[in-house]
Amino acid sequence: MPDERAPAEAGCDQTLQVLILLASQVHEGAVVDESSDLVLLGFDSLDMLTLAEQVAARLHVRCDVEDLFEHASLAGLASLLQSRLDVNATG
Repeated sequence: MPDERAPAEAGCDQTLQVLILLASQVHEGAVVDESSDLVLLGFDSLDMLTLAEQVAARLHVRCDVEDLFEHASLAGLASLLQSRLDVNATG
């Protein structure tokens, strides 16, 4: 069945799934979901740097360590990154 949601919403869901996958790989053993706060999961600055680099490489979008610290949840981070992807795609 085709996805009938708006393209931006579907894109954000895909971005979120990539973030969840990468975060769980960077911090093995962490139970990661859309509401996960990376700091509360025990991510340190080295984990954040590793994740930012992997996100940038996988999604082809700027992801700064500061972005990871400033967004309380992976869903919020996905929204930010998707907005950057949308701008890159249109402009």
